[in-house]
Amino acid sequence: KQYKEFPEDIFSFPNLKNLDLSYNWISSLPTEISKLENLESINLSHNSIKEFPYSLKKNSKIKELYLDFNQIEILPIDIRLFGTLNVFS
Repeated sequence: KQYKEFPEDIFSFPNLKNLDLSYNWISSLPTEISKLENLESINLSHNSIKEFPYSLKKNSKIKELYLDFNQIEILPIDIRLFGTLNVFS
């Protein structure tokens, strides 16, 4: 199944560490994603995201962030605020 919107039922798993929603039609992330405090890796590559998901800055444990093959044109200057980020594409 391909998602056009971020699947809200994911918030039922607060201890989720890895999230792969690649190859969908998601265009944005809800601000509630910050509630997934244990998230370490998120793959949103090959979607339709147009703006950098600033709501992820509150997830201080993220080590891997995959946003390649989206429609993001501008990356934030303060991307280094993701202090634990080891992989970014």
